[in-house]
Amino acid sequence: MTHIIDMNEHTQYGYEVERAIVTEIVDRYMQQGMKHVEFARLLYGNDSTAPTKWRRIRNTSPTGKPQGFPVHEAVAAAQILGMDYYSLVFLVEERLKMIRA
Repeated sequence: MTHIIDMNEHTQYGYEVERAIVTEIVDRYMQQGMKHVEFARLLYGNDSTAPTKWRRIRNTSPTGKPQGFPVHEAVAAAQILGMDYYSLVFLVEERLKMIRA
């Protein structure tokens, strides 16, 4: 039996997961009392472009889409928050399952 994969469906789900990961990260550092700029500097270094880079990932651009969030940056973000990447992804997947149910 052949299973036909709709790449648009999978691409859309991947995009939803990426956005949910960013949202979870923001929720967690805000709960810890961190501000956006502080987190950005922890993630990207104490560089003047760090806050702008993080804002572009968090927010939509004039094209309607935010900048992508690479896996290696999500791994680093999870570590900054005191958790491992797999736990972060598990939490996000569980949240998405509840939303889709």
